[in-house]
Order: sequence, then C-alpha cells, then structure tokens
Amino acid sequence: MEESKEREELLYREVQVLYSAASLLTNALPRMIMNAEDYELKAALIQHLEETEIQIERLEEVAGYFDISPEGQRSTGVQELILESEHAAYDPGILDISHRIAEYQIAGYGTAAEMAEELGFEFAEELLQQSLEEVIAVDEVFRALAGKSQETDFQGSTHYLSQF
Repeated sequence: MEESKEREELLYREVQVLYSAASLLTNALPRMIMNAEDYELKAALIQHLEETEIQIERLEEVAGYFDISPEGQRSTGVQELILESEHAAYDPGILDISHRIAEYQIAGYGTAAEMAEELGFEFAEELLQQSLEEVIAVDEVFRALAGKSQETDFQGSTHYLSQF
C-alpha cells in the first residue's frame, strides 16, 4: 500500500513539473517564433505554443482531479533549455532547442501517462496521453525540418538533431 502512495506522489510531482515546463515554454515560444525566419519553423512553433496552452489546461484538470496545486515543482531541465534558447537567434539553434524541449516533454508526459494508467487513474491517463501525442507530432515536424535544414545547408549547428 505504501508503494502505491509513493507512486501517486511521484505522479503528482511529475504533473507539477510538466505544468512548470509548459508555463515556461509559453513564455519562451513567442520569442522563438519572432526570431525564426523559416516559415515552416515559425508555423511549427506557433502550433506548439497553441497546443502547449491547451496542455496547461489539461494539466490543471489533472491537478484538480488529484486535488493538488499544478504549481509546486520547478522544471529546471526546461528552464535550462529555455536559457539556451535565448542565445539561439538563428533557425538551426531554435530548431535544436525546440527538439530538445519536445524530447523532454515526451519523456515527462510518457512517464506520467504510464504511472496514471498503472495506478488506475483513467481520466488523468487519457489527458496526459493526449498531450503526449501532440508533443510527439510536433517533434516529428521538428525532425523533418532538421532534415530539410541539413539539405538546404542552413548556417549554424544542428549537431543534436543530426543524430536522428
């Protein structure tokens, strides 16, 4: 029984970390959109911003379902990536950071959805899974753009993205 309670606490913390990450991201994405030059990258970032705003609403619903505050745990990982994004003034750097943030979100939503399912919280699992699918889809766009950027010889570094 105690192990189940510990897993619930882990899930609650993960929801709070995801909420923090999404909140940080909604503040950073407008700047990234403004700095992006490629139309498709701008469009993907706009889509990611719109979906992240909806994901925040879902996380608030999940937190309400668990009767916890969505705030509490800070997402230091996304916070560090966003700090890096402030130095990414060109498309390859913006794309690199966007992809890494999406990968972070995929790991978080995937873990939280799996924990919710294992603990029998269907409502929470469905909302978290929906957000996970959105982030996976936008990450696929980022990956495609990375391939395109390498073909068109963007200036800058796509070192991380070139691994995929």
